[in-house]
Amino acid sequence: MFDDHLRGIIPDINDQQLEQLREQDFANWFKEYVEKNEVEERIYQIAQGPGRTVQSYKGMPRRISSSRGRGRGRQDTMSQPMQSLRDEQNEDQSIGHEPLQLPVDTQVSPTPLQLGGQVAASSSSSVRTRGPNLGQPTPVNPTNRQMIRLRGLVFLDISVSRSITNDIKMHFTAPWKTWAEIPNKMKDELFGKFQGRYMWDETEEQNVRLAWDKLGKDRFRDILNRARNEMLVKHKKSDIAYLHNLGPNWMKAEVWNELVAYWSSPEWRKKSQSAKINRMTVKDGSITKHACGSIKIEIHEDRLTKKLGRPPNKIEVFRATHTKKGADGVFIDGKSQRVDEDYASAIVEKYGSNSESPPIFDMDKWIEVSGGFNKGRVYGFGSSAKSQTSGSSTSQSCTSAYPGSSSQPAMTQEEIQQLIDEKASRMRAEMMAEILDQVRKELKTTGGTQFATSSHPTTSDSTNP
Repeated sequence: MFDDHLRGIIPDINDQQLEQLREQDFANWFKEYVEKNEVEERIYQIAQGPGRTVQSYKGMPRRISSSRGRGRGRQDTMSQPMQSLRDEQNEDQSIGHEPLQLPVDTQVSPTPLQLGGQVAASSSSSVRTRGPNLGQPTPVNPTNRQMIRLRGLVFLDISVSRSITNDIKMHFTAPWKTWAEIPNKMKDELFGKFQGRYMWDETEEQNVRLAWDKLGKDRFRDILNRARNEMLVKHKKSDIAYLHNLGPNWMKAEVWNELVAYWSSPEWRKKSQSAKINRMTVKDGSITKHACGSIKIEIHEDRLTKKLGRPPNKIEVFRATHTKKGADGVFIDGKSQRVDEDYASAIVEKYGSNSESPPIFDMDKWIEVSGGFNKGRVYGFGSSAKSQTSGSSTSQSCTSAYPGSSSQPAMTQEEIQQLIDEKASRMRAEMMAEILDQVRKELKTTGGTQFATSSHPTTSDSTNP
């Protein structure tokens, strides 16, 4: 029935697409189908089952023992209870006993599909189901889409990241090395799926696509990193070159093998080693650490707002993300403790210990004591600190906007540059397509149809009379 429903909407759907949509949307479709009272009588019969009624009995027959031998005793034991049951059943029916109706448990244990509504596109073993990592399901009724919020260019709902991850895995049809290599048509399709799950305030419309693209870029990079590392561990290999035909179950073998060939090249290995060295570089006596995990600072700040019942100041956010869990006030490393102490001393020095109105947070002073910008990021707050500096000593006399309010922080230079690069890439691709199309048309009109399908003629073709 669900398959017929999909084929009616998408007549040219293939079996692979049908299977993906079935795993993705069936649970929600069935739920709404039941709620609309369109369930056939057959479903009710199946739900009740053949054992929906039983007869009540006054007692169970006794086991018959016999001293005549094991065989005879077993025969009596097997036959006598059945006869007793038949006798008591006839007796109960003759005196008008009503059948005892067993209650039907309508609450069904949630399945992985009901938990997430997404295909578990994971590179881990099929036996291990990571239900919590499934994304937001796509509702049949668009009005049931989940409302999401933004802070800057960060989605505050963690399911958004999971949904984008699953969508990328389900549509990984070519050996793309970076997010920029994915065709714009495919990105539009992925964003269409995102729109089918979520809705947002119209005041945030302009930034939603930018935030989605930014998160997609981060998740794409993380997906490939995880796939490489997990396959190396799973197959007990020490070199990526040995992972030929040993890819994750959500990626086609030919796509994976092309990526393995790229990762095995000397150029990529050199670049990877350089990045590894940079990550392990000791700065200020230790490698930079935090307790955020893969969750953005903005999401931690939103969670802290709900916990405190008010917007936290930046120092509270920093301490919440740089102290050990279960250890009250113990910082994650020496640098975080030093910066916290130096900032407190700098504020006292600047405003005095008896100041009646010190700023809630002075981002300029924080940048000064933490070592300044490093690749556009500020220690403890990432790139979000850029939009919170003003060059004055009282740059942060208030906290960021309360979640849900219409005001949003200004875009950072990094985010603006990302937008410019994205638009420039799209314009170049569109311009090149137009030029090639025009060249083909001109060649056809001049009789050069043999060149219409090739933008790189061979030497022999160009010299032949």
